[in-house]
Amino acid sequence: DALHALQYLKTEIDELSELEAIWSKDVTDSSELATALADFTGQENIVTLGTIGTGTWEGTAIADGYIPDDITITESDPNALLTAGTDIVKDTHITFFK
Repeated sequence: DALHALQYLKTEIDELSELEAIWSKDVTDSSELATALADFTGQENIVTLGTIGTGTWEGTAIADGYIPDDITITESDPNALLTAGTDIVKDTHITFFK
């Protein structure tokens, strides 16, 4: 609705202002830039995200409803997904590539 759209735009504008303040600083080396960017809080909710190439998920467990029945997992050990006491769901297809 219109209220949510306005709230979203305000958040985007606030973030752009924060980034503009970082980029307008007189940064003379990469450590100064890293320090300036470390203070950038980003946004609370991610609307769109591309492919994540590296990293470790540090959030809460992802609910089953958000995981498709047919998924592809790359660079992973299939045995790491099998945990003692975990139910295996029949008819779920997972493809591993290494």
